[in-house]
This record gives sequence, structure tokens and C-alpha cells, in this order.
Amino acid sequence: MGNTSASRHGFTLIELLIVIAIIGILAAIAMPSYTNYIRKQELRAAESSLASMTLAMENRYMQSFSYAAATTTTADSQSTLTGWAPSQNKFDYIILTKDDSARTYTLQASGTGTMAGCTLSITESNVRSGPGCFGFSSWSE
Repeated sequence: MGNTSASRHGFTLIELLIVIAIIGILAAIAMPSYTNYIRKQELRAAESSLASMTLAMENRYMQSFSYAAATTTTADSQSTLTGWAPSQNKFDYIILTKDDSARTYTLQASGTGTMAGCTLSITESNVRSGPGCFGFSSWSE
């Protein structure tokens, strides 16, 4: 007499489809959170780069009694402010205005790529502005 209970090996197609569906649901929930986490970190890096750019501007003023001239690209800003470099390349850092007689300037970081539409700025008086890029920013006061 043969063995009446058949032994099963492996998974059925339905079981595999259920597992794939569960993985898909978990991925759909996790991706937006991960994307927001990455954006927040890139925004914090831009805030840090602007703060260090401010220090470079003040250092330049202490050495030459004049602020750096206006720039149009990050590369211009880097060559003008010796020793300063942005921490990442998701923003374009420029010097917008300067007035040596009034000792004023404005620095700006404009988002590029996935950070497009996000703009932060800071003045010599530490007046910070940023519209709350993507719904979050500790930069605005």
C-alpha cells in the first residue's frame, strides 16, 4: 500500500503572490518616509554650508576690509571665498549683494535637481529666510 499523505515541498503560487503583495505594501509606505529623510538631511547640509559661507565672508572682511563681490555660481563663490566649500552639491551657493560701506551682504542657496524650488538665504545680521522647503526647515526664524 502506498503513502496516502503526499508531502509538499515549496510554496504555492497564491502564497508567493501574498508575500509579494505584502512586500509591495511595505515598500509603498517606506519610500515617502525615506525620501523625506533624505531631503531633510540635504536641507540641513545646505544650512550648514550657508553658515560656513558666512564665516568665510567675515574672515575675508577681517583680512581685507571688504566683502566678496557678487557671484553667480557655486564655483565662483568657492574661488572668491578661499577655504570655503559646500558640503554637498544639491544647492547652488551665490553671493547676491554686498555693500562694503554699510557692511551688508546676502548669501543664497538655491536647490538644484531633487531640491529644486527650495531657496535659503542669510544676511550679515544673521537674518535667515527660507519658505520651509518641502514642508520642513529649521532655517526660517
